Amino acid sequence: MGRRAAAGFGIRSRAAEGDRADAARWAAGAEGERRTGRLLERLGPSWISLHDRALPRGRANVDHLVITPTGALVNVDSKMWGAKDAVHVRSGRVFHGAEDRTDRVESALYESRTVAGVLGRPVATVVVVHGARVTGGRITLPGATIVPADSLLALLRQIDRESGRRPDPGAVRALMERAEAGLPPYPG
Repeated sequence: MGRRAAAGFGIRSRAAEGDRADAARWAAGAEGERRTGRLLERLGPSWISLHDRALPRGRANVDHLVITPTGALVNVDSKMWGAKDAVHVRSGRVFHGAEDRTDRVESALYESRTVAGVLGRPVATVVVVHGARVTGGRITLPGATIVPADSLLALLRQIDRESGRRPDPGAVRALMERAEAGLPPYPG
């Protein structure tokens, strides 16, 4: 019996329940991206945020590519995780409560490496968590930093200060144009 027929008889299939769970996860992810987008708007006009950018191959995307006033590049990956559990590291792996979320951080690192290849510049990786607490207020891993949403802007300003470069609006504009050309809006 097909899903629709089963649903017509009030029979719930595991596939249908899985579809609903996938839809709920997608909706939560989209809400996390919207919240991060609103936070990034507070940075001001000398900061550039390109949202939902497609990577050259495959179906992966970058939630937010931030170009700081000094030209530092930051891949900000948004996560909307439940407030009941904290984000923590155990044995080198990232957990949200009991659920291993290391693959989410690895995906963000892959995105950053890909963007670095397109733009020829290093890209910092920040995973911003909405909802859940981040143990210690910040988790620093090889290549990535995980912060709660209320710490995101301070971290981005720190990355900009520590870039070792002076603000250069012309260079930032050129970098933005290269990013827009090499990382088009995600079609999905």
